[in-house]
Amino acid sequence: MSSARAFHSPRQKIHHRDRGCGAGLILSPDELRAGTGGKDLCPECAELARAKNGGLFEPAFLESRQIAT
Repeated sequence: MSSARAFHSPRQKIHHRDRGCGAGLILSPDELRAGTGGKDLCPECAELARAKNGGLFEPAFLESRQIAT
């Protein structure tokens, strides 16, 4: 599982930042869009980030660790 640049789908109300997120994994490649789409962060992605960062969720830290999707 790894951090990723923010991505979203027009059919979801959230955006994702983790390639291991179950809600993000169900999206087909043709419906993926780059960026947040102005949507809130997926709760599962936030939890994965907290687990990877010792219980802390730091959006700026995630941005510094971005990798291409």
